[in-house]
Amino acid sequence: MRAQFIRGEDPKKSMQIGMVRPYPQMTPEAFKDWFGKEIMPYIEADGLNAIHDNIVNNTWEKDREVSRYLYNRIKDYGIVDDLLYMREYFNDNNYIKMLPGLSQN
Repeated sequence: MRAQFIRGEDPKKSMQIGMVRPYPQMTPEAFKDWFGKEIMPYIEADGLNAIHDNIVNNTWEKDREVSRYLYNRIKDYGIVDDLLYMREYFNDNNYIKMLPGLSQN
């Protein structure tokens, strides 16, 4: 099945091209690379804490709730949207153990 452009959605996401790929299409190393290039340069320490506090291993809250918490601390809808799109990666320890300050012991 080929990915198709969907009007009103981010073209790269709807066509599944670029670095943002739905779970589990990326390897843990590719996810680490995405996080390092697309997220880390744009957030401060509190943003990393917000990710840890609100999305890592959080399977019980709805996207709407997680989005509100993340935005209150990160203040960037683009980053928050990408984090939510990649949310399933943040529930897989094989992926989150690759990220700085996010590993779960």
